Amino acid sequence: MKSLTLNAIAALSAIAVVGAATPAWAQHACTPTSNQCPSQNVTTSHIQIGGAGALSSAGASFSNPARLDDGTIAEAEYSFSFDRTTGRLTYIVTNTTSTTASLTAIGFNATTDVTSMALISANTINPNGPTLAPWQMGFDRVRTDNIVNVPPNTKLKDLRMDGFGALSIFFGNKGIDTGGNGGNTIELKAGKAIKFVMQVTGNLSNITACSFTSVGSYIPPGNKIVTAVGRFQAGVNGGSAFIGPCTGGSLVVKMAKFTTSPSDSSVGLRWSTATEVDNAGFRILRRDLRTRETVALNDSLITALGSPVSGADYSFTDTTAVNGRKYAYMVEDWDIHGVNNINSPEIARPNPTSPAIRLLSPADESRGSNLSRFRWEAEGRLKAEVQISNDALFANASTLRLPVFSGSNRSLSVAESVRITSLAADGADGGVYWRVVGRDARGQSFNSATYFLAVQR
Repeated sequence: MKSLTLNAIAALSAIAVVGAATPAWAQHACTPTSNQCPSQNVTTSHIQIGGAGALSSAGASFSNPARLDDGTIAEAEYSFSFDRTTGRLTYIVTNTTSTTASLTAIGFNATTDVTSMALISANTINPNGPTLAPWQMGFDRVRTDNIVNVPPNTKLKDLRMDGFGALSIFFGNKGIDTGGNGGNTIELKAGKAIKFVMQVTGNLSNITACSFTSVGSYIPPGNKIVTAVGRFQAGVNGGSAFIGPCTGGSLVVKMAKFTTSPSDSSVGLRWSTATEVDNAGFRILRRDLRTRETVALNDSLITALGSPVSGADYSFTDTTAVNGRKYAYMVEDWDIHGVNNINSPEIARPNPTSPAIRLLSPADESRGSNLSRFRWEAEGRLKAEVQISNDALFANASTLRLPVFSGSNRSLSVAESVRITSLAADGADGGVYWRVVGRDARGQSFNSATYFLAVQR
């Protein structure tokens, strides 16, 4: 798989405030600007985390990113300054949240020219303060094992910055969850800032401040997306979320329209641009909203067809989509200089559009406990089987198959209900998928759509 290295990156310019849904927190808009990192000894770059148009990796709502579970809006700004002659990286993190939310973990990407990083100091600023010893650092040395190397005697060995791929990170106190009302003084409270100084080793001649502010890029030879992120905790009621980078627009491409068309085991994507300046092409990113994993769907860029005075129409079909899964699709544009931008997502769930078997209850995306009955309706007389699994592909090892002897419903025994709860507990999605498979007298088979049921334990 061919990888791309970023030389410049889209980042922050917070110029407006927009309203948010109840509670009425304010959210800053972001219009990205290009970080220029010329071939000189000292370079600077910055990126905004959160804000309108941000990519959210967790929290209450993917459609309203930067919102913690309790409704609090969370934002931060990361500013980098790198001195090539000394290998020193100065990294200032400012919690720009206008509400109550502490920043407890910070992650960012480092290009493959960076072979190691060591945390020298972490000092509060605004006002100036002492070194904060509880802040430690983990550097990911093996970029394909999905595990971040962390210091000994910590309890964060599984911290992976929530599915965005292998990251170079440092993080706060080992407890990380600190309850409500803004957390404690060790963490970065709203309106405060911390200056981190790190020693960087590697191919210093190729390293600039822009080596640490990629919005979305490949880390070879893996295929997961890497982003700068922040882990916020301690909102008003203790809400938490991983917050992604601000990607409110593109310097290269002005998008006019982006739509998705889900169908049986596939999703069609169409987008149109109004103008394109120095655009090299597009990559399609797909995020599973339950596993929270983001992958790129095309190795080679979709060639740009627009110009600075006119746009173009594009299409792409995801033939690897799985029925019943819930995806967010994003169009990522790249310019001829290697600068990228991730546009706002569209949500889609693949499923048959007119199945012969129509599921009735439990309803799709419903939450329930003490399950007792599944109901559906079918065209004609079919010999049916209800399939329930924690795997949307309904693999044999993780699927409960319930024969239906007559009618279009199936009652559950106590043992079967317990088995479904156990399947949900063993899976990674927080519930189970269910469908009905039928066969007519001639042996022809028919599948229903696939529904998701969040099973309460």
